[in-house]
Amino acid sequence: MIMLMSPVVNADTPKQQCQTQGYVLGFFDPVDFDGPSDPNSNQGEIFYSIVPDSTGTVSCSHTAGDVQFAAPGTFLHELQHLIDFSQHVIVRGGNPQPGWLDEGLSIAAEELGSLYYERKCPPPACRTTPGQIFPDSSQGFIQGFLYDSYQYALRPDTASLTTHSDADDGFAWRGGDWALVRWLGDQFGDSVFRRIEQTSATGVASIESATGQSFPALFSDFGLALYTDSLPALPRNTAPAADRFTTRNLEQLWARLFVTSGPSSDIPLAMPLRLTAITSDTTPTRVWPGTPAFYRLDTPQNAAGVTLLFSAPGARALSGALHPQLAIFRLPPGQ
Repeated sequence: MIMLMSPVVNADTPKQQCQTQGYVLGFFDPVDFDGPSDPNSNQGEIFYSIVPDSTGTVSCSHTAGDVQFAAPGTFLHELQHLIDFSQHVIVRGGNPQPGWLDEGLSIAAEELGSLYYERKCPPPACRTTPGQIFPDSSQGFIQGFLYDSYQYALRPDTASLTTHSDADDGFAWRGGDWALVRWLGDQFGDSVFRRIEQTSATGVASIESATGQSFPALFSDFGLALYTDSLPALPRNTAPAADRFTTRNLEQLWARLFVTSGPSSDIPLAMPLRLTAITSDTTPTRVWPGTPAFYRLDTPQNAAGVTLLFSAPGARALSGALHPQLAIFRLPPGQ
């Protein structure tokens, strides 16, 4: 494995884009797996990274500290892309992983850097402030996915987890796909990541093969876990194990992000995931493929049951081709 740091990578981002659109910190190029017949191939496993450029002579200004802070997480991120591409395309001669899952796995790979330091430095060690959730050494690995997962929870019904490619812009879907991959790891153990990668199956099929469960069933439990993992004032084990995370307490992390970085237009609430109350006979909504929407229905105390009907506009039946599904969680009294 070669790590090549070059100002050529800095120049990939025009200086005028740095403040508004971000910048390319590093990348892996699948062309490098091609043989000598391809003049654009370097014929090796290579991670390309920016170099420090504090005066911004090539593009954005990056101090040595900036690069030292951000490059390790990007390296882990891109290394996962390299491994996944190698396993699917080079080793098995199949298709590459679709971008949404490949990106979710890569963000989970970034998280491994944080988990290493979290285990090495349990609180309050290695923290500038004793109340910090994460040790100082974790910061470069966790800042991105915490913000992105918050953005996803703020608008989960608009950020598809199964339709995006790695080239698509946006933070919310990336945060959602990290949360999905994190939940899979919590439910099936870290070995599930290897099973997702070491197969010719891709996307939904690779998840189903690795877990032995249908994706609709998995997606239902994952969607519930986003809310039921930490019900207010109740023990975390109130919800079934399938409807919880174990590695992360997302509600706690989002609330801390709100304290440290909000309130703002990007981070307006301590708990970004909101339930829409069903208070009338008809509640219209639009749900995009690969997204969950969250609703709350309060029933009369002595009601024997409640009937819910779902239809397309004009009271037409929902198309089976859309694969609509419903997950129900009965909240404890007082919630």
